[in-house]
Amino acid sequence: MFIISSEASGLRKTTPITVPMKGRTIPYEVRVKRGAARVMLKPAPPGTGVIAGGAIRAVVEAAGIPGYRNQRFWVVKNQASNVYATMEALKRS
Repeated sequence: MFIISSEASGLRKTTPITVPMKGRTIPYEVRVKRGAARVMLKPAPPGTGVIAGGAIRAVVEAAGIPGYRNQRFWVVKNQASNVYATMEALKRS
């Protein structure tokens, strides 16, 4: 289990998030819609590593998860929306 503090768009929240782990990945698939962003995080098979890009990759790497897959369902240019949706997905996992 990893604990991270949320940080996005220069805003720092003091409430840490506990992220459960199953081996080196998240335990199950999580889909979240927050604002305009839609994010899906999936567990990755062993040896896959990180499959994501942009702000989502930065948030999940900050959480210390070495293996996961990501899919953005809705293309949002506002990276803050993607960060908040990813944080919400990690809270639900």
